[in-house]
Amino acid sequence: MKKVRSIPEYWEEMTPKQFNYLLRKIFVMMRNDIITKEDVLTDFADYLCGRNYSVSLSKRINHLLLVNTASDLLKWIFVENEEEVIFDFCTVQNLIPKFKKLIGPQSAGYDLRFGEYRKACWMYNAYTINHDMDSLDGLVGILYRPSTSLRYRNTFNGDFREPFNEHLIGKYASRVKHWPEYIKWGIYLWFGYFCKHLMSEEFEIEGNTVSFAPLFQSGGDPNVKKDESLGMTSVLFSLAESRTFGNVDETDQAFLFKVMLKLLADYQTAQNLKKV
Repeated sequence: MKKVRSIPEYWEEMTPKQFNYLLRKIFVMMRNDIITKEDVLTDFADYLCGRNYSVSLSKRINHLLLVNTASDLLKWIFVENEEEVIFDFCTVQNLIPKFKKLIGPQSAGYDLRFGEYRKACWMYNAYTINHDMDSLDGLVGILYRPSTSLRYRNTFNGDFREPFNEHLIGKYASRVKHWPEYIKWGIYLWFGYFCKHLMSEEFEIEGNTVSFAPLFQSGGDPNVKKDESLGMTSVLFSLAESRTFGNVDETDQAFLFKVMLKLLADYQTAQNLKKV
């Protein structure tokens, strides 16, 4: 009986195991000028097609033809311009849902808490600027925490991971310190794209399509960067002052999307008042 091999046509079709393999190969390519994107795609296609070590020449030829076809179907993984080849990672689907014994955020970040997101942004920005491993470990440690047994109880509150505690960031970082760097880099890529998506794209929330893009617009001021036009710390204190979600600590424990929806509702109300 012939085996059926599925070749992913976009990120959401890729399995965590496949992404893990691809990520490792791309990470090696980034550190070796001899390896090309064609090498990576051919090897990945061979992996997806099940490899073939048959001594039969005809079977080997058929397999190589299949690999070549699959490699062409995988070209979407990269984009290329005149200066560089770019690994085009662009999905909010978390393709590293867990690693070792730690659990990552749900796809599209639906279980992220506001405080967790604020601190993760801090670590993400620090690593982007300085490329220091302590910041990367902090980012990964914040996002990947042990599973909580509460998810199996009737009192489940949406936390698949143990509650985030900003005072334990050092402990969180130490848990992932010895993880493979390519895994941590993959988590960095996912969080970066999630932040970009949050600022410019749409989410499906409770059956509605929602865009938070208006919250991140600078209002035409060229001196205000788009990602700085919404200060998360100032948002925290403003919401805590109004007691929308409670005090500062309680606001930090609120789901990120509940906070964003509240901000969006306030923004829309203010815009409607301007029209009156």
